[in-house]
Amino acid sequence: MRLRFFVACTALSVLICSNKTLAQRDSIRVRIFNGTEQNQPSTEYFDKNFARLNYYVLGRGALTVGIERILADRHAVSVDVGLTYRDFIYELSHDLYGVKNVTVKVGTYLDVAYKFYPNRYHNFDGEFYLSPGVILRNYNIFQDVGYYDGIVTRTQKVDVGYGMREAYLKFGYVTPGRMLDDLIVDYYIGFGVRQVRSEGYNTVDTGFGGAQKIVTTETFKNSLSIYLGLKVGYAF
Repeated sequence: MRLRFFVACTALSVLICSNKTLAQRDSIRVRIFNGTEQNQPSTEYFDKNFARLNYYVLGRGALTVGIERILADRHAVSVDVGLTYRDFIYELSHDLYGVKNVTVKVGTYLDVAYKFYPNRYHNFDGEFYLSPGVILRNYNIFQDVGYYDGIVTRTQKVDVGYGMREAYLKFGYVTPGRMLDDLIVDYYIGFGVRQVRSEGYNTVDTGFGGAQKIVTTETFKNSLSIYLGLKVGYAF
């Protein structure tokens, strides 16, 4: 009788400790057992992944896909990758859009960030977050430039593209969408610093019979940047 009582107490203690451990971890997976159906436990899953599109960067001439992975109660990492065409906002603001005789090749986009949820993550269900990160963008643009070599006029393809390196801090809010159950909307605003690398050229005289040559240039410029946008995707 004492042995049975000891075994029962031990099993009850183990069960209580296990429940406390799960509660403290705020586990992504919560198991709820029905006493009358021990072999068929009902299970509730918390989504740990968020795959999405970033609509803000479409204006930057980039098409990206990304995924966020929850690591623990308050911590997550996200990676967005994509392809670039032309940064329309940058070119319009610097009078670069509309340059003739250009060829555009696909560039690359990479955004890596850490996310911190102060109120603890819970299934992307109305959560604020803080996110520092970095962005690398590259735009491949080439222009056909004519020059006189002293005998005839020739054409040379010159790199007039640009690239951007950015470090930012964003404040955001993720919430379920209203149309579909697994649809998630991520609103964010932030600020950062941006370094722009611009390729260019100068046409200079060689001093021999009016001959010219193309001299390529590379410049760097730092500036502050502001971020405002949204991401839409699915949690799973």
